[in-house]
Amino acid sequence: MGIKINMLDILISQSVIVKIKLVNYVLYIIKQTWRFLMNHSNTLSKSFLYSIIIIVLGSISSFLVPIFSNMSIKDIYSSLSLPAISPPNWIFGPVWIILYILLGIYLANSNKHNVKLNWLMYIQLILNFIWTPIFFGTGNYLLASIIIVLMDVFTLIIFYKDRSNHKYLLLPYIVWILFATYLTISVFIMN
Repeated sequence: MGIKINMLDILISQSVIVKIKLVNYVLYIIKQTWRFLMNHSNTLSKSFLYSIIIIVLGSISSFLVPIFSNMSIKDIYSSLSLPAISPPNWIFGPVWIILYILLGIYLANSNKHNVKLNWLMYIQLILNFIWTPIFFGTGNYLLASIIIVLMDVFTLIIFYKDRSNHKYLLLPYIVWILFATYLTISVFIMN
């Protein structure tokens, strides 16, 4: 009697490992963010305000989807042909809240003297907020792919040009939007 290794068992075990690593990474980011906030408590209220504004704007962009499509994001996502590596629908809300908080903290602590960099960040955020209604609301996956590639480029430029330590708050965002780029272009190709 030999041991049969089912490919599904291997995929499930790899999926569990990925989920554990994701949870550990999220906990690490939360811990680092907490340390940062405690060391910079004078900017805490400004960081909180920026984070709330970004969360509200991100939520508004999600609430616009049913206006354009008469469907919820959940229903649209479940109806798409997705690539092999794609997250479950439930992960998007918690991830975006964490990312929006990090973006708020970054903006609250960004160098106000670097006007070009700040404007690039604001343009990138506008693209972020319009991506959701374009992708989910209109189903224009080509335009959504172009927008997210621009988001990637702008965010990477910001990260490269920013000389402060605050730029490291952008790393989880960069990783996520690069992954979202893979998903967006895959959906464009597959649908």
